Amino acid sequence: MAKNLVSRNVQAGDPITADIFNNFYTDLNTLATPETVSNVVIKNANESAVATKITNTVWNSGIKSVNVGAGAPVLKTFQFGSKIKWAEAPLVWVQVYTEGTTLLPFSQSQVFPQVQSVTTTEAKIYFRCAVASPNLKVIIFATGTPA
Repeated sequence: MAKNLVSRNVQAGDPITADIFNNFYTDLNTLATPETVSNVVIKNANESAVATKITNTVWNSGIKSVNVGAGAPVLKTFQFGSKIKWAEAPLVWVQVYTEGTTLLPFSQSQVFPQVQSVTTTEAKIYFRCAVASPNLKVIIFATGTPA
């Protein structure tokens, strides 16, 4: 619900009258007044509204080293392993990792991972870097519905 406030233009050196001050105080009280909150229901346009229980699992690869050359993309395959079985291909993302307090130089921090394909058993990810990054450390994350 929108709240109507009175617009006032006060310039430096203008006297602040009791009327302006009272209107300012009224506007502050108007803004501080609680409103009734409405629930927002998001429905898929192609389906009827049904309650959905979200049960996702998050997996991570642990810290992996990737040798990335300058410019040309390098394709790496990450296996999810035998401990996790996905019902369908999970969503995958990459986090660049720094060990200790030594940061990568800025030029080696410009890493551009691009997911090529994901199946229920592996993710294939291209890595591209502005300059060669021989021991880039990454963690691969995947989230989805377990089988």
